[in-house]
Amino acid sequence: MRSLTAIASALGTSAQALMAAAEANVPLVEPVSVVRHDTVAVDSPGGSVRSLVRGARAMLPSEYTGAPASFHDYFQHDGEEFVYVVSGRIEVDVDGVLHTVAAGESVYYAGGVRHRWRGLDGEQVRLVVVQQNA
Repeated sequence: MRSLTAIASALGTSAQALMAAAEANVPLVEPVSVVRHDTVAVDSPGGSVRSLVRGARAMLPSEYTGAPASFHDYFQHDGEEFVYVVSGRIEVDVDGVLHTVAAGESVYYAGGVRHRWRGLDGEQVRLVVVQQNA
């Protein structure tokens, strides 16, 4: 995921947008996207991530399972982002300000803001992240 993010940044897009566009067998103009539970996930720091939509969309939802135990480099992209914690707890660093977010809670931040997160206390973390396709 880190490599994909670096490539996406160089192309002026996001990793989620590249993942959604990679669904070449789904036309980009389809009005409905159904993603089944057995959709393949890719490695991400501390776990895995899978796209929850196919094709080019205005919103790019992803499911993260697991989170790194320590902070990695900041992410920064144009689109706004919403993170919902399904299980576990994470600490989110939004431009140097730390927020603890637990199951059933969410955090939302504007595009262009540096951000990163890590799991807390070795808990199994599951997140739904929705990024605006900028």
